[in-house]
Amino acid sequence: MRERVVEICKQLLEEGIRGESANKKGEEEYWVRATLVEALFGLRKASESEAEFVVAKKAALEPWMINTTEEQLAKLRACGNGQATRSVTRCACLPLHIAAQSSL
Repeated sequence: MRERVVEICKQLLEEGIRGESANKKGEEEYWVRATLVEALFGLRKASESEAEFVVAKKAALEPWMINTTEEQLAKLRACGNGQATRSVTRCACLPLHIAAQSSL
């Protein structure tokens, strides 16, 4: 499942994030990137996840967005090397269109 989430996120980023306004576009880009970070971490691709998080942080419009992602990563770590339980994975800040495409 995480592989599919990574595919979807990368595809969305390649196609370009759209939004009703510049602010909405920025928010959407951050959450797609944050979802990619979490999925990569869950796949035990820590270095790739960390690199993507650096990029995601640059897209964040508000500090709470980064804090939320850091909290989610801490939950994933607590589950043991990124092997999150299904319930923790479902708590991720997953944009609705990604959730719908990945059947979460």
